[in-house]
Amino acid sequence: MSGNSTTPTISLRERSLDSDAGEERLRRWLVLSLGLHGAFILSLFLVPYWPVRKILPPPVYTVDLVGGERIGGSNLGTEFASKLTPKKTSPVQ
Repeated sequence: MSGNSTTPTISLRERSLDSDAGEERLRRWLVLSLGLHGAFILSLFLVPYWPVRKILPPPVYTVDLVGGERIGGSNLGTEFASKLTPKKTSPVQ
C-alpha cells in the first residue's frame, strides 16, 4: 500500500525547515514573554514613585455624650449586685 500512495513523501531537508520555523516561533514567544514579565516587574518598582492626585482627607466628627453621669460616670470598673444576698422578709403574723 505504501507504494501506491498519492501523497508525496517529505524529504528530511523539508522536515528540518519546518522544525526550524517552530523553534524560531518558540524563541520569539519566549523573548516576548521575557520582555512582558520584565516590564511588569519593573512597573512594580516604579509605581510607588508615580505622581498621585491628592485625595482630601475624610471629615472628622466629634460627638458630645449627654447623660453619661447616670450611665457610667467616673466608675472605671463594673460592680455587680450580689444575687445571693437574702432578702429581708417581714415576720408572718
